[in-house]
Amino acid sequence: MRSSKEVKGYFVAVLIAFGLGYFLPDNHKPTVPAPLSDSFLSAPLLAQSNNEPNNSIGLVRRAFAYEQITLDGTAGGIGFTAATYAPTVTDQPSAYSRAEMALVNCNGAQARYRIDGGTVTSSNGMLINDGDWLVIYGYNNIAAFKGIRTGGTSTACDVTFSRNR
Repeated sequence: MRSSKEVKGYFVAVLIAFGLGYFLPDNHKPTVPAPLSDSFLSAPLLAQSNNEPNNSIGLVRRAFAYEQITLDGTAGGIGFTAATYAPTVTDQPSAYSRAEMALVNCNGAQARYRIDGGTVTSSNGMLINDGDWLVIYGYNNIAAFKGIRTGGTSTACDVTFSRNR
């Protein structure tokens, strides 16, 4: 059975991971729960574009899709699958059915990624280490994501997509 301190720690980690940390009192914000590694909470958090609908980081997001991609040596990098992060839903406009956040965990090797539409190479782009977590906010950033391995070993990235509704 978990102690109340561990449960509180998990709750704080979830609030921080999903961009809701500002709801916590100041004396709780730096709390690092013991069951999670420091690398999870220090993952790079990417700012969301101001010109996208519903860009408030405080919105409750619901996970709706998952995929695993392998970042290999493919020139120009590998992106997420559009049909997964932006599914066609017949009774909703696309702005309501597409992903607004991606939670990514890469394991196996170092990789580099870009979300600005530029070309990623094994030496150009943001570095993500083996085991690191990455949170990407905003549909345009998710759509522009491209990743590539840095060395001879490919890395598998597990991705959960969430939307605001």
